[in-house]
Amino acid sequence: MPTYHIHIRGQVQGVGFRPFVYKLALEKGWAGWVSNTANGVHIEVNLAPEALADCLGALRRQAPALARITGIEAEPVAEKPFEGFAI
Repeated sequence: MPTYHIHIRGQVQGVGFRPFVYKLALEKGWAGWVSNTANGVHIEVNLAPEALADCLGALRRQAPALARITGIEAEPVAEKPFEGFAI
């Protein structure tokens, strides 16, 4: 299954964004990881290409109330065999 790197910018640190992504990933059956860095939240996830738009939409629509997303970028990366989802 293809792997995508998703970079989310804005007020996404200190608002529970990583636990939110983790919970969403478990609900949706995504495999990959989520991490905070100085320039935002980074996610690598295995998704079918047709599921990418749903993933990005869910990240925007269901984000924690205190989050302020200013940008989301997704790009395909080398396929990785993730099992489960990790913070």
